[in-house]
Amino acid sequence: MSPENKNEVMPSESPKCDVAVTIDGKKAFFKKPNRATLGLAMAKGANDPLTSVEIIVENCYVGGDISKKELLEDVSNLFALSGVVNQIIGTKAVEVKNS
Repeated sequence: MSPENKNEVMPSESPKCDVAVTIDGKKAFFKKPNRATLGLAMAKGANDPLTSVEIIVENCYVGGDISKKELLEDVSNLFALSGVVNQIIGTKAVEVKNS
């Protein structure tokens, strides 16, 4: 991890989760959201993107060096996670071409 990039996402080595996120040297482990969680995050986050991050944390956090409470109560942590939420969700790259 480079000094200028304090937050990183990597595949998890733990069998109970899918993604490990490092925020300022502390790891947080997440499982991928199910359809209901993803739908709720998209609906509630339409007007407030940090709400969608809160929903993902509430439902997908499985443990780590940083607690769920720390993630949810510190807006800088939520903002950091907002930049990597697509990797937590596991979105796929899409390419659109006109025919």
